[in-house]
Amino acid sequence: MKQSMRYFLGRNLYKKSNQQDFLTLDRIEDLLSGIKQMMGYFVEDLAHKNKTMEAKGICERNGV
Repeated sequence: MKQSMRYFLGRNLYKKSNQQDFLTLDRIEDLLSGIKQMMGYFVEDLAHKNKTMEAKGICERNGV
């Protein structure tokens, strides 16, 4: 599960926004919605990558 989530997150962190396989954080959040465990990993990894405001927002919206 972590590898899947990190694949999606990598498509946001390491791709440029003009590349075809770039994913926005909103899109990743939509893909993982309803799967609390993966959403928790997502928030944890965002916080680890120093994206604390994004992690906080996702956490509050999804009740993680």
